[in-house]
Amino acid sequence: QELAAGSLVPFDRQVPHPLTHMETRELLRGIPLEDGTLLHKIFADQPGRASDLKFPTKDAGCYAWWRFFTEICRIIVGHQWFELLISLAIMVNSVMLGVESQMSLTHSKEDLAWARIAEVCFLAIFTVEILLRLTARGWRVIKDGWFLF
Repeated sequence: QELAAGSLVPFDRQVPHPLTHMETRELLRGIPLEDGTLLHKIFADQPGRASDLKFPTKDAGCYAWWRFFTEICRIIVGHQWFELLISLAIMVNSVMLGVESQMSLTHSKEDLAWARIAEVCFLAIFTVEILLRLTARGWRVIKDGWFLF
């Protein structure tokens, strides 16, 4: 049965209240959520804590060590402080680029030696970020619009 535009949707009497976050998560448990979508970011399983990790044994294979390393990367990348620090680095880098551009109009190249050092530092920070994200999520990270930005 189709509803006309602007008509009210029938109220389901079995659900007397809006669903909580946990109830919605339970409903979505069996549905595969595509990486990078808003639903995935809200309801996907969050990385565990570092204290939950089990260190691989000495005789464990390379795969066990790789899984351990990727789980550490998932924990780091999934932490709110990581996002905050990367956002701060992006903002500071933007300001530095503006200051460097303005100073390059009136100052000599020798006066801008600090800009080259700052550029290398920011390049190192963003390279580590990309490597951590790629290790944590694999090539699926390319589907994330913010990552591509």
